[in-house]
Amino acid sequence: MGAACGSDHSSPTTATLRFFWTQSGEKLAVDRPPKGKVNRGDVISAKSVLRNLVAQLGRRRGAVVGHVVATFHVVSPTKGRVALVLTVPHGTLEAAGGPSTPPWHGPLRVTGGTGRFAGARGSGDLRQFVDRSVSTFQIVLPQRE
Repeated sequence: MGAACGSDHSSPTTATLRFFWTQSGEKLAVDRPPKGKVNRGDVISAKSVLRNLVAQLGRRRGAVVGHVVATFHVVSPTKGRVALVLTVPHGTLEAAGGPSTPPWHGPLRVTGGTGRFAGARGSGDLRQFVDRSVSTFQIVLPQRE
């Protein structure tokens, strides 16, 4: 990631980040009645190992670069909204999307971050498959003084 050079003012930094992740755990955080069925208001939380799909963040393709916590808020028995927090080197990146139907394919919007990714905005895409998910983010970071 780099800012444009040659001016007195820093320009916003843009970057494309591409990851794949494999789920390491899932829990039903909220189970509204009737219990055991997917219902409006249920919340599912899943934690996954995050790896580089391409060389980036100073690490090679396939390297473990952190983890992601995906929280699915069920809005109907067949649709939900997703909120993601990706913990990567030098900070976190936050994104949200939906409603979508399982397997949770769809667009994301980058809503912020911390550390190196503080104030991040942009878009992304999530593709969830049986054994792994793939996400790509186009982010813009605010100019730094």
